[in-house]
Amino acid sequence: MGVGKTLFKFVFNKFKSKNRTTMVVWCLKDNEPAKKFYLKMSGKIQKEKLVKIGEKEYQEVGFIYNF
Repeated sequence: MGVGKTLFKFVFNKFKSKNRTTMVVWCLKDNEPAKKFYLKMSGKIQKEKLVKIGEKEYQEVGFIYNF
């Protein structure tokens, strides 16, 4: 359906129109479909971090996009 791609491009273009130079998108490290999507959209894994959601801790990866 392309909803994710359309939403991503909309946000990407909004950042560019506001003269931003970078955008970072975070997802859970174990979320393989999301990681594949962000890599396909030309993101580069920049950083990993541990986050607490409720009582559990999860690893996240940050994808950077330079304009």
